[in-house]
Amino acid sequence: MEDIVREYYTMAQAVKLCCLPGHTIRFYCDEFNLKIKTGRNGDRHLTFANIEEIREIKYLLKVRQFTLEGAKKEFKNWTFAYEIENVLRVL
Repeated sequence: MEDIVREYYTMAQAVKLCCLPGHTIRFYCDEFNLKIKTGRNGDRHLTFANIEEIREIKYLLKVRQFTLEGAKKEFKNWTFAYEIENVLRVL
């Protein structure tokens, strides 16, 4: 795992950090509507928050064995709770 925290990670770096193949990461990004920046030539650039979201999706699908629809609902609730937690920290 890389020690340097970067602003953006390439797809190859995300594959190593998430221990998932590239096509699975792309599928998760499309299915769960993750906000991924793309470069001029179409390369995907993921933030560390995107990497954490992909790891959470992987956990829901592989460990907790949710269906795809169930994981979408749980992920939406998890994302909402995470945003509330961040707002409360600021206050």
